[in-house]
Amino acid sequence: MAFNGHECYEHLTNSTTDPDFIILDHRMPMLNGLDVMKRLLDVKPNLKIIFVSADISARRKALKAGALIFVKKPFNLNTFFNSLDRLIKHEQKMAQEIKI
Repeated sequence: MAFNGHECYEHLTNSTTDPDFIILDHRMPMLNGLDVMKRLLDVKPNLKIIFVSADISARRKALKAGALIFVKKPFNLNTFFNSLDRLIKHEQKMAQEIKI
């Protein structure tokens, strides 16, 4: 967990292991979610990012920049879990394609 965009970037780029996925908010202090995502994916292109924002105009930018899923805030747990399920299914499909 990070309290601002800069801290998130520093923590993840200095980590020796990558998380299964990252949840990034659009509006973060010091460095916004889009900028964090772009910088992270430059260094670690295989990171899986779920992007969340109340600003629906950020959706296209987030997906174009590399987010796998966009979730509009506010959201309930069912919406979020459905997003995680989509991410897992996407990963399973990619793994199957690699095996073929």
